[in-house]
Amino acid sequence: MKVVIPRVFNLSGPYSNKKEFYMFSSLLAQALKSNEMVITSKKRIFRSFVSTSDLLSTIFGSMKLLNEGESVIYDTCGDSVVEIGELALQVKDLINKKAKIIRPDIDESLSPDKYIGSRSEYESLINKLEIKESSLQDQIVNTSEYMKVAYNLK
Repeated sequence: MKVVIPRVFNLSGPYSNKKEFYMFSSLLAQALKSNEMVITSKKRIFRSFVSTSDLLSTIFGSMKLLNEGESVIYDTCGDSVVEIGELALQVKDLINKKAKIIRPDIDESLSPDKYIGSRSEYESLINKLEIKESSLQDQIVNTSEYMKVAYNLK
């Protein structure tokens, strides 16, 4: 038996769910259905996103690399780390240029919120498997296209 266990942190792409609760899909849903994107956090929030297609490619590709009885455990982590304000700006630029980003002032006394996996093993798999990793911009566009249809957001 071969075992592949990815520790998934932040995903983008088709089948995104709980659009009201996850940062990536929430910003996209807001940009698609209105001209406002509201961020309520006063602290800096950092994430790194991986597309579902890249994740699945690493899972199935790992099965090809492993010998019988071997296993691999790895964190998922995209090629860049982005703060939520920067993510909102990219969503605005790519999805709805008219959108206004509404966010309270950052309270620098608050510890930043970082939910990011370790990139080393994931990057090693991406390289070994010769996967063309999805850029954050591609993830924004691809996820928004899915959400337009799946949630009837236009």
